[in-house]
Amino acid sequence: MKTKLLFFTLFSVFVSFSQTSINSFYAEDNTVYKIVTSTTPLDQTAVGANINWNFDQLSMIGLNTITNATPTASELATYPETTTISTATSVTTSGTTIEKVFSKDVANTVSITGLITTDLEINFVTNNGTIGTFPMNYGDTVVDTFAGTFIFNGTFNGTFTGLSTTTVDAYGTLTANIGSFLSNTPVTRVKTVQTFLLSLGDFIDVGTAVQTTYNYYSDNGFAAPIFKTVSNTIDVDQFGIHIANDQIDTFFSNPLGAHQPNEQNIISIYPNPVKDILNIGETTIKSVTIYDILGKKVIDENCNCNQIQVSNLNKGFYVLNIITDKGFFSEKFIKE
Repeated sequence: MKTKLLFFTLFSVFVSFSQTSINSFYAEDNTVYKIVTSTTPLDQTAVGANINWNFDQLSMIGLNTITNATPTASELATYPETTTISTATSVTTSGTTIEKVFSKDVANTVSITGLITTDLEINFVTNNGTIGTFPMNYGDTVVDTFAGTFIFNGTFNGTFTGLSTTTVDAYGTLTANIGSFLSNTPVTRVKTVQTFLLSLGDFIDVGTAVQTTYNYYSDNGFAAPIFKTVSNTIDVDQFGIHIANDQIDTFFSNPLGAHQPNEQNIISIYPNPVKDILNIGETTIKSVTIYDILGKKVIDENCNCNQIQVSNLNKGFYVLNIITDKGFFSEKFIKE
């Protein structure tokens, strides 16, 4: 079972790397990440200055799009004081998942008020969990307690208490073989660990849930991290619940097109933006699936084709998933 406690390089070995301020908790609307896996475990244990991270064993499995919205009246009633809802829509060959982070921003101090995933709803209604006050800089650490209620798998209702620790713990350079920032990228890293003690009815502290998040920010002033990882574990022995999963995202593009991918694609799509016919570069295509920005499937075809009719689609952003003889590929396009 997949369950998440969502929450989202070398210059020279002889020089000292600079660190950048982390100016915002929020990514721009319609920021897109490529979801990847790694054939070897990522080593993120190093902390401090002048660290070199080399993540060069990545392969793509899908896309993750981030959007932000203000809460409705009913959402405010459920998650009091929320100012922003950040939605992550992940599209892979396994399907589409939608996860939401509810947060409040008061004088640039950001706290988490709620989380919703496929199988889990968490409400920090008793005590919000503070992430930090922005901008944050290398060496900053924020420790805060939190408490609230949860619903797991629509079956288990309970309460929780916990501890959140956010640290700007390292800076240096990052290299990745997939993403828009591929090599020699100066970054500053933020690590957040949230530990939950779970209680179910009369059963106090029956289990734990731990989420560890690493966010790597470049020094170009871009609001969103250019690389991020999330790892989750849930253990409730009494009810036989043992879950561990993770996700790795690498930055692909933002809505303004200021940072488009510089990696070499095996396939190409054109024109983009498109009005009527979307052309797909030469390869042996087995299936084509198109999702809108909310993750709704709008086109699903099994075909040996190189053109897709999109004239009936509404204007907006779309994700094109293609399965070919060379594997899985995903690209974003705009329908005019």
